[in-house]
Amino acid sequence: MGQKITDLNPSEQQWVASNSELAGEIAKAYGLAVEPGDRLDPQTLDTAWAAWLADQTRGQEDPNPYINAFGCAFGAHLGERLGLEWKVVEDQHGTEMAVWGREGDVLVLPPNLV
Repeated sequence: MGQKITDLNPSEQQWVASNSELAGEIAKAYGLAVEPGDRLDPQTLDTAWAAWLADQTRGQEDPNPYINAFGCAFGAHLGERLGLEWKVVEDQHGTEMAVWGREGDVLVLPPNLV
């Protein structure tokens, strides 16, 4: 099976937006200056992620919602800075959310980077 890249449906668009908002809420909870709707830069995301990790006890809480939140916020940053778009990517390994750019055929899976 080859790689198939498709647009997000409305539900997937909402999932990305909600996760990005959660990253902003987490950053704000750790005293980082974030207003609703702000795009989070990598330095702010890294600082918030490190603070969140420091507060966690391994195995107590499912980290996946937080991984998705920070991944979506980072993907939003890449989209804004590099002109990438959120897409659904399907291949022989499964289906993932990614940011993609036609020029150069750039494909980044932000939640997997976290």
